[in-house]
Amino acid sequence: MKYNNYHFLVSTLLFLGLTCGVKLLKIDREILKSGLHRQLKTNVTFFVDDPSQDYQCDYVFRETISKDIYLMLEELEQMHNFEFWPHDYHDVEKPSTQAKDYEFVWRLPLSA
Repeated sequence: MKYNNYHFLVSTLLFLGLTCGVKLLKIDREILKSGLHRQLKTNVTFFVDDPSQDYQCDYVFRETISKDIYLMLEELEQMHNFEFWPHDYHDVEKPSTQAKDYEFVWRLPLSA
C-alpha cells in the first residue's frame, strides 16, 4: 500500500504555533500486520518551545481515505483519548467502482 493516498491537512498548524509554542516536526506512518486486517500506526513528532510551561492544545488532521480502505469504527471508538469524525459507517458491500473516497478527521491532544 502506498502512502500517497493519504493527504494530510493540519488544520490548526498556524493557530497552534502562535498560541501554544508547539511545532509539528514530522509525521511517520507504518503499516502493521499482514492480510486483510492491517493496522496503520501514526507517529507524530513535535517540538515544544518552552518545556517548563504548561500547555494544552490539539492537532486536527483531515485525511482523504481511499474507497478501497475500510476503517473499523468499533476499534476506533475503543481507543483512549482519540476523537474522530464522522461516526457513520461505510457500506463495505458496495463495489469499489461505486464507492467514493471519503474524509476522515481525527484529533490529537497535546498537553504537558
